[in-house]
Amino acid sequence: VKLRERNMRLEVNVSKLKQQHDATMQEKAKVSSELVGSEEEKLKLAQTLIDMQLDRNQSDKETIEQRHQLETEILQLKDEIEVLREDVKRAAQRAENAEMQHQEIDVNHQELRDEHIALNANYVNLRQELQDEQKKERRAWNGSYQPREHKSSTDGSKPSVQI
Repeated sequence: VKLRERNMRLEVNVSKLKQQHDATMQEKAKVSSELVGSEEEKLKLAQTLIDMQLDRNQSDKETIEQRHQLETEILQLKDEIEVLREDVKRAAQRAENAEMQHQEIDVNHQELRDEHIALNANYVNLRQELQDEQKKERRAWNGSYQPREHKSSTDGSKPSVQI
């Protein structure tokens, strides 16, 4: 936008200079036709013309320098754009790689969660089976536990209990 504004100003300045030049040329023609005999007027006009040419040359020189500067800036901006495009491509590739890794982690996480659920269910089932077996053993042990008395021996000792 700045470059466009600068170009517009340059074009306006060039147009003004052309108009000034055209006006001066018309003035020169008019003055020349009216004051043909006056050497002093010729010198003034010649001096004015030289000044205008110097101004125009200076203006042309500035215009050329500004144009060169603008072209250089354009090339630098194009280079920066290319660098930024490459940066964007690399960032997009990194983002894609990160997304793939994230998906892999999610899959692994889901698999681990499923395995954890299965192991937890197996643990609960095995614990219940263990408790059931322990209850059965206690019942069997309690049911078979009946103290038996043996006939007393001849020594007069107490009867023995067998478990």
